[in-house]
Amino acid sequence: MLYERTLGQWLEHWATTTPDKEYIVYSDRNLRFTWSQFNRRVDDMAKGLIAIGVERGTHVGIWAANVPDWLTLLYACAKIGAVYVTVNTNYKQANWSTCARIRICTRSVSSTARKTATSCR
Repeated sequence: MLYERTLGQWLEHWATTTPDKEYIVYSDRNLRFTWSQFNRRVDDMAKGLIAIGVERGTHVGIWAANVPDWLTLLYACAKIGAVYVTVNTNYKQANWSTCARIRICTRSVSSTARKTATSCR
């Protein structure tokens, strides 16, 4: 069965339908988010992305391990209509330069690789 909702619309749906139900747990960071908490977090990130010029169609690259903001950024891009581009975490500076030169990503986000990291830079 196919649905006519986007990823962002699904998040809005579940945040409205089951706002206090736990959605995601990062046990290694002792972080838990309900649907409504996560939706607010996504909206905040989407507002920040818009403030730096991200709009529908902008390619946003993320270079990060499994950190909470990886998923937050995915949903934020979906709500904006931006293209979420995952970048191999083994890439070095030269690889990033190639991505920039051929315009794979017009904006990029990276995260610290430490297990204690909870946000992107």
